[in-house]
Amino acid sequence: MKSNYLNKYILYILLAVIFSGCATPENIQKNKNKNEFQQFIQTKSDSLWALPSDVAKSAAEDSYVRGLSYAADSNFAYAALEYEYALEYDKSATIYLSLADALSRLGYIDRALDAAFNAYKLDSTQTHALEIMFSLFVFKRDIASAEKVALKIYEKDPSDNNLLMMGDFYSFFDQKKALEYYQKYDDANPSPEVKSILNKLYLMTGDTLRAIIGIKELARTNPNPDYAWEYFDLSLQTKQYSNLDYFLDSLFDKYSLKDRTDFLSSVIYRFYFAQEFIDDGTSNFIKKTLRITADSNYNIGGMFIPSFYLAYNLKDSTLLESLLNKSILLADTIVDVPLIASQFYQSLGMRDSSIAILERYRGKFPNNPKYDIQLGYTYFFKNDWTKAKDNFLSAYAKDTTNVEVLISLGDMYDKLNKSDSVEYYFTLALSKDSENALANNNFAFFLSRDTSRLQYAMELSQKSIDHEPNNPAYLDTYGWILFKMNNREKALEFIQKAYELDPENYEIIEHLGDIYESNGNIEKAKEYWEKSLEINPENNELIKKINKYRK
Repeated sequence: MKSNYLNKYILYILLAVIFSGCATPENIQKNKNKNEFQQFIQTKSDSLWALPSDVAKSAAEDSYVRGLSYAADSNFAYAALEYEYALEYDKSATIYLSLADALSRLGYIDRALDAAFNAYKLDSTQTHALEIMFSLFVFKRDIASAEKVALKIYEKDPSDNNLLMMGDFYSFFDQKKALEYYQKYDDANPSPEVKSILNKLYLMTGDTLRAIIGIKELARTNPNPDYAWEYFDLSLQTKQYSNLDYFLDSLFDKYSLKDRTDFLSSVIYRFYFAQEFIDDGTSNFIKKTLRITADSNYNIGGMFIPSFYLAYNLKDSTLLESLLNKSILLADTIVDVPLIASQFYQSLGMRDSSIAILERYRGKFPNNPKYDIQLGYTYFFKNDWTKAKDNFLSAYAKDTTNVEVLISLGDMYDKLNKSDSVEYYFTLALSKDSENALANNNFAFFLSRDTSRLQYAMELSQKSIDHEPNNPAYLDTYGWILFKMNNREKALEFIQKAYELDPENYEIIEHLGDIYESNGNIEKAKEYWEKSLEINPENNELIKKINKYRK
């Protein structure tokens, strides 16, 4: 009995082990078979899309060629897709390089850099991969990385082109290093273009003298007139004024007629638009340039107008008159030249010469009212009111929309004491432009003589100062109307402000005297009247005012 019990116990243990999960050799074999089957399935799955090496190579080539075709048509998005597909079968440096180029053109900078890195890692002889990296780092403004790549490019290929590349790269942030590379290039391949760059770099590094010497040598030995102008401009900018004469004496005559004409024009316009350069150091050079302009037979047309201003500013009346006379030769084709010449004769006090030019050339431009208008003003300054009025009427007949002419006619008829005509033309001017500040002001001043119309005069004057609150003439009119309305305190405030803005206006000064007289301050009144008389000694009415209080 004991023996049978033991056998059963052992059997129970074995069953427990089996059912508790312990593997028998048979179970182990079954599991092994299962794993092998899974591996089999995975292998078959993987091989389903696998291509033989020769087929894979063909697929990569096909995609790569299609990518190149897309790139040739600037369709870089499709090109990039084809290159990426090709890389699935052939991870070559060439394909990565083309992908980098396409992605960079699409603006995918980091992806392009990654492709360029892969190309270089696969083939370190790929200088083009470095060139793409360099351009992308520059685009990212990662100058430190760009410099490392640039140095590697130059190390691999110290060619002339890469010398220029290094010089150009450093010129933006390290001009001294740029000089080293450009100088090395110029030593082996001297050229005016690189010498010009070297001169600019000398200037940027503070070596102004060497830059000027270099540009002067270029101008002396090279037929390109741009170098001569560069020499002039740099000498002017750096205040090396002694160089300016060399520009005219030694460089000017070697160029063509057209180039010499361009030189004269450029110099004149340079000083005309940058008058801060006109001083004792440049005045003789400017006069010399203007004399060449006046004495030459160059077809320099509109250059004469800024020439007039330069000669006038230099107070050289002889040179100005020479330029004026020469400019008249062009009057047959340029309508404004006689007009401007006339203005300058007027500024010189040569009013008869001014009138003679206008009368002579008005017939050549019979439909142009500018000549009539300018003649009107010239006769106005000669105090010939009748002729001034006649010329303004002629201008109005040619241009009935010109408000300036209507205002001038109102002023002229006022001088001629034709009150009805004054009111007619001022009213007509305001009917065309009711907000015209000058028309409102001048009509208001005319109306201020009539005490019954002072309120209307005040309304017109108010419009003027609303438009131009700091115009001394308009402030004076407004103050004078207040004075006529017996508001002396306010009148003094406005006319005093007008005087502060224009202390040389004899009418404003006289009005101040009149207000002080009305306040009983005769000494102050005489002080202002006498000051006004100094500026306008022909004012007989003012002389009478002063004499009335002389003891």
